[in-house]
Amino acid sequence: MRKKSAITMICYLCGKSIEGARSRDHAVPASLIQRSQPKVKGYDYAGALPTHPECNNRFGPETYAVRAIEFLAALGQPDFLLERQHVAAPDIKIMAINAGLLPNFTEADLRFFKMIDVRDVDQGAWSSPEFFRDKERTNPIRQAVFVSLSVLAKSAAALLCKRHGVAPSSYWRIHAFAYTGAPPSLSFDDAFGPTKPFDDDLQPWIHEMGGGNYFIAYKARGTLIFFLFALIDNQAVPGVRALLRDADHLFFQGSAINDLLTTGWKTLS
Repeated sequence: MRKKSAITMICYLCGKSIEGARSRDHAVPASLIQRSQPKVKGYDYAGALPTHPECNNRFGPETYAVRAIEFLAALGQPDFLLERQHVAAPDIKIMAINAGLLPNFTEADLRFFKMIDVRDVDQGAWSSPEFFRDKERTNPIRQAVFVSLSVLAKSAAALLCKRHGVAPSSYWRIHAFAYTGAPPSLSFDDAFGPTKPFDDDLQPWIHEMGGGNYFIAYKARGTLIFFLFALIDNQAVPGVRALLRDADHLFFQGSAINDLLTTGWKTLS
């Protein structure tokens, strides 16, 4: 009697075969799903994909993605952000954020996004240019966009592998265009066909364009990101760029989804 050969498992994060121990990564981050049960009538469920344990752990706590999306959603509030140039030191630009609109942010979250908490600091102290001299210059909006892009691009790639037959060992070319302030009622069912949400205000629409191109609209908690996965070539990019010309054009390419952690996103003109 012939022995049945083992099915080769491929890690979608690195594109290599899995030998020995394996882990499972949710196609849609569990941290983004607030409903109490993973399977609820009326909602979709994406399941998980096999990965190497070390690959799965490399992306770290995805709670930062939740905070990044919350931050971007708050940008739509009129009293959330105030940007000013320091009067005494014009080279210092201050971005003041209303912490009351970020109720879930902890001290660890503030450190991750490199925000300086001055709520308990005397105004005279932080009004002085010297207060900022040893502080790292950063842009929390940009960091929140990049964190959201990476986690949602990883999720979109997982959905392509799980549901659309895309090989985990693909060479990934991902173009991204991010928007904030998307209302929960926003739907692309008419354009791409009806899909079930994964949770309230958490829903991707995937459209196969042909030629190895996939267009994905991913809505998550008031943030809307359009992805173009150009897995064969970039021929579809000019048309998509013309359609989304009012958004920054960000681009990632790499031989593995894991490269998002090292290569990151490049801003294109």
